[in-house]
Amino acid sequence: MNMAVCAQLIYSGPLGAESSALIGYLEAVPGVHPVRAGENPATWMLEVTGGASITGKSVAAAVDFAEYYKVIHALPAVISASRFD
Repeated sequence: MNMAVCAQLIYSGPLGAESSALIGYLEAVPGVHPVRAGENPATWMLEVTGGASITGKSVAAAVDFAEYYKVIHALPAVISASRFD
């Protein structure tokens, strides 16, 4: 589980082998640059989500990751509720 500033949930799920699930999730967010070969996935995740301000290397996408997470996880319920039976 990853938390954004102010303890907002930005990802909850499996990490996958070598963090592949987390990387795939974040790379699918518009504006996030892909993890580079040999780059530490934890460092990359902090940099792209804005959590790396302590290192001064933040290259965060202009994305509200907590809002993005909420919308992505609300979509299946919205789609399901909108079906006509």
